[in-house]
Amino acid sequence: MTQFVGWGLPPISRWWLPGLVLAAGMVFSVPVHDFAIVGPRAVRRAAWSIGKQDQEKQDQEKQDQAQDVTQETTESVVEPPTRSLRFNLFQRNQEPVLRARRPVFQERDNDRLYFSDFFAQALQGSPPDLSALAANHSGGPNNSATNRTDANEPTTGGKPFDELISADTIEDLVKSHVILLTTQITTPGRFRSDYSTVHQTYIQLATLFAVNEHYGKDVRWKDAAGKYRALLGKTAAGTRVGTDQAYQLAVRTREDLQQILRGEQPQVDVPVEPLEDWSGLLYRTPLMLWLEELAREQVRPLVSDEQSTKANQAEVLQKAEQIAVIAQILLMPQMEDHDDQAYVKHARELKDAALAIRAAYTRQDYADVGTAVNRITQSCDACHEDFQ
Repeated sequence: MTQFVGWGLPPISRWWLPGLVLAAGMVFSVPVHDFAIVGPRAVRRAAWSIGKQDQEKQDQEKQDQAQDVTQETTESVVEPPTRSLRFNLFQRNQEPVLRARRPVFQERDNDRLYFSDFFAQALQGSPPDLSALAANHSGGPNNSATNRTDANEPTTGGKPFDELISADTIEDLVKSHVILLTTQITTPGRFRSDYSTVHQTYIQLATLFAVNEHYGKDVRWKDAAGKYRALLGKTAAGTRVGTDQAYQLAVRTREDLQQILRGEQPQVDVPVEPLEDWSGLLYRTPLMLWLEELAREQVRPLVSDEQSTKANQAEVLQKAEQIAVIAQILLMPQMEDHDDQAYVKHARELKDAALAIRAAYTRQDYADVGTAVNRITQSCDACHEDFQ
């Protein structure tokens, strides 16, 4: 046997290597065996556990789905606000939807859509005489001519305004109204919002030229008063709306009036017919508005005390003449309710009170001026109680 000697180690036999292997096998044989047996069991146990977890997860998902369906059904029936809230939260993530802006209406817009006085503005002319129709149908006599005002009331053929208003007042009022139009008619935008004010001014101008036309004394523009009255009546009717066409008409008429004040003769292409029916030119609503403005807003503040009544004599007299003219127009044949006894009584009281102002100033009885102004407002209130 060969011995191995080296590095100071004792001699080892040739069986040292197999013995070393055998000893190592004895040491590691038990763990390797256990691993060989336990390993597959652990794998199977882990696989079973994972499969069980997957099955439980699927069962839980099915239960959740069933619960969601039940909850949605319950929410749709019992809790609509919660469902609406969920829908709103969902909408927040969506693109914004463009919608039209809510329209805003103002009170003045109603003037373009509705009549403030249907019977006065929408209906033209006098109402039919039902008694005359019945008489004609039955073959009896026609008594329509009996529906007239008293014989003492002036007719269209007379000169009813000579003692009510002076020629100077007519001329001054025409000038002041034309100047007023220069401030009222400025831009199309302002006209669209304030066209009713322009319409009222043209109504008053048409009234002044109609009075001029039926004036018996010498007064400026009398020869062409009928032509200008027709022009202003057409413009007043056209400015009931705030359209661009109405604005252009208002501007052209204002320019014609400015030429009239300068003594020029504008080219007025309007058919002129005698004014026999005042209701065809004027209706009661704008006259009442004019009257209310004169009596309550203009005259009353000027006569608050004796000193004020003295200082404002010329202005108060001019406005009193306008009130008397309006009262006379309300009494003209074919005006609305001209044959109603109560209405005629109120109109006459109004005219008498306006003339009483002039008489009180003549006597320099300033207390009676205030009394006459009170009579005017009382007549207006009494008329409103009976006819509104």
